[in-house]
Amino acid sequence: MKLPKKILVAAALGGDLHAEVKASEMDKLVTARALELAHCSGGQLHLLHVGDWEHEGFDQHLIEELKTERQEALKALARMAQEQKPGEVHYTTNVMFGRPWHTILSEAEYSHADLIVIGPQVHPVNVLNRLIHGSTAGRLMRKSKTPILRIAGPGPNKKIERILVAVDFTAVSAELIELAREMRE
Repeated sequence: MKLPKKILVAAALGGDLHAEVKASEMDKLVTARALELAHCSGGQLHLLHVGDWEHEGFDQHLIEELKTERQEALKALARMAQEQKPGEVHYTTNVMFGRPWHTILSEAEYSHADLIVIGPQVHPVNVLNRLIHGSTAGRLMRKSKTPILRIAGPGPNKKIERILVAVDFTAVSAELIELAREMRE
């Protein structure tokens, strides 16, 4: 197994149609960790934000608001990436609309991502929806065919020093051990 070259970062971004769209501290942390990994692997990042809009029968006013939100989200992603000083790492940004977990998985498949990097909560959800269906991060981890790196929360901003690999004596375990060895070097 090789180090991931195409890394998809799912950024929640704060805000909605009536609030400022900006990167949270968690979005910045997730992006920083993904940049470190891309730098080590010689890979590239694809920063993605998915606006949770599933309305039927859009009127022209709502379409214009969505276009404005998309532009603001693209600017927020670009600002966040530049703040992290990407150096030699190539990155792209994209904003899409739809069910976040489904759209992220579709984009990972379309872009041939080797890894999806997410925070603890990829997309804000209401409490009732979360109780019934689970969080976006939870759905991604259950349904993704692409490996997922979940950044649990802020911690010391230091280099990864130890990697724990769960082993069940299958071929996949052997590949994961090899990946951990490559990451160590």
